[in-house]
Amino acid sequence: RTRKGKFSATAFSGRHNLLTANNGEAHLKGLSISQSYFGVGRFYPESIEPDGEGVLLTSFGEGHAIHRPGYDLPTGRKMGEFYSSREERDWRKLPPAHCTLSIQPDENGLMLFYRTIDNYPNVLAQVAFDFLPGGIWECNGGSFQPQAGQVIFLTAGFGKMCYGNDCLSIGPGADTHRYWEMRDTPPVPNLVRVVVPLMTPVEYQFSITSRS
Repeated sequence: RTRKGKFSATAFSGRHNLLTANNGEAHLKGLSISQSYFGVGRFYPESIEPDGEGVLLTSFGEGHAIHRPGYDLPTGRKMGEFYSSREERDWRKLPPAHCTLSIQPDENGLMLFYRTIDNYPNVLAQVAFDFLPGGIWECNGGSFQPQAGQVIFLTAGFGKMCYGNDCLSIGPGADTHRYWEMRDTPPVPNLVRVVVPLMTPVEYQFSITSRS
């Protein structure tokens, strides 16, 4: 956990929601990272370790499902139901969705670095920021009040969600894809989601700060 003035944040291991952050009345209810990759692409930190003044979260990206990540191969003969015959099939193993997230406190909030490690290339990925509804979103000269369930793509620069005089600024954005509901990434109908779209391999440095 970290706190400075009105800004506070908590990082988690053992769950898909990696982080919460608050700046007064501005609340980031969740930060999640996903790849659309054989059902094992969601960042799930099995470990959390000290990293300088912050922490390092590591997701090994292998999951618990049989033959994932990879392809189940044909047998060359007639088979019955697919899943019941899986034990009889050879399979092509692919690299796990191994990745890390470094979280470091700074003067105005947090600096974060998301990195994939030996992942299969050209896999869709995203960093998702989930806010409480009721705020005003501002970026690139525009300002509007998003509704619960709405998805916003941050494709360049920085944006901020403001609740009265309290804001949380995030970014920078990226302009890689337009998959609004990526496979294996559950929607959040009661929150407002801001997405930064990425593609593996990823080395993405970003911030969550109280700058207004």
